[in-house]
Amino acid sequence: MAAAVPRWVRVFNRVSLVAGLGGLAWLLTHAGVRTLGERLSTIGGWFFAVLAVQLIAHVLDGRIIQLLVRAPDAPMSFVSGLVAQLSGHAINLVTPGGNLGEVTKVTLLYEAGAPRGRAVSGILLFNLAALWVNVLVLVLGIFVIAARVELPRNLVIAMWVGAGVAASVGLGLALLMGRGALAALARGLGRLGIIGPAREASWEQRLGTIDAQLAEFRGARRGDLLHALVLSALSHLASQGEILLVLHALGVPLPLGFALSMMASSLVIKWVSAVVPFGVGVSEGSNYALFDLLGMAPVAGLVLALVQRARQLCFAALGLVLLALAQARGRKRRGGSGV
Repeated sequence: MAAAVPRWVRVFNRVSLVAGLGGLAWLLTHAGVRTLGERLSTIGGWFFAVLAVQLIAHVLDGRIIQLLVRAPDAPMSFVSGLVAQLSGHAINLVTPGGNLGEVTKVTLLYEAGAPRGRAVSGILLFNLAALWVNVLVLVLGIFVIAARVELPRNLVIAMWVGAGVAASVGLGLALLMGRGALAALARGLGRLGIIGPAREASWEQRLGTIDAQLAEFRGARRGDLLHALVLSALSHLASQGEILLVLHALGVPLPLGFALSMMASSLVIKWVSAVVPFGVGVSEGSNYALFDLLGMAPVAGLVLALVQRARQLCFAALGLVLLALAQARGRKRRGGSGV
């Protein structure tokens, strides 16, 4: 199977690796290892607990990917799913936009033996499940924030509008899933003259295959989808657990309302900060302002952001190492021949 992997897939993964290493080097220069080390000393050994809960979240995500990509005629190992998750996550962390890593996941799964359509549909559904869980947390969090914090009316309205847009997107994608929407998109581009007839036919066929695979999760594989949603919720809880661990280590009180507020607010901060690698500057300022707004010590928000930065550094490095090893194994399988 590996010998049939197109050249562009191998080139893309190598380019992603180089870009990721460059982004990691830039972050180390910008953030400063000494500064991160000084902040980590404030929570001591709790940082290893932070790494542990994040690793649990990634393990769950790897299982979700394996579950959604595998098929009777195309089995997928858990290790391949986990490597794709960690490597793609690393690329998302160190590149602007936070989405390039999703393509990396697809190409790594493709190299691991998954049919192209199955890899694409699996990652699409993986992100869709995460979106549904995030929207639920965001809506619940907004209820709590609005009830316990006196906010400007315009800000409350903006928060609800944002939650409504996110919920609408999630619901719309759920309704369109597996109903031929992707193939219809190819036909629409053709009718608009954006793509030619030959490309329209090719895209419609390929996207139609993905539509058919997504449709399986509305019927025969509905159990797999429900399983993925449960795992996605558990992954989200594990990932958010780092916030509670850091605040506990700092001695910050953790009433339930504050915890829910932080979980919801951290999603918004994460989405906003994705426009720059690691969200440098955005997450620190946002956390500082958020803690002040919620009546907590603002410096605790700053420490939380820097601890998260250190955790991101660790997982970015791990993911890039795994990506490099995956490329090395691919070259070995091909007999050491170059691209």
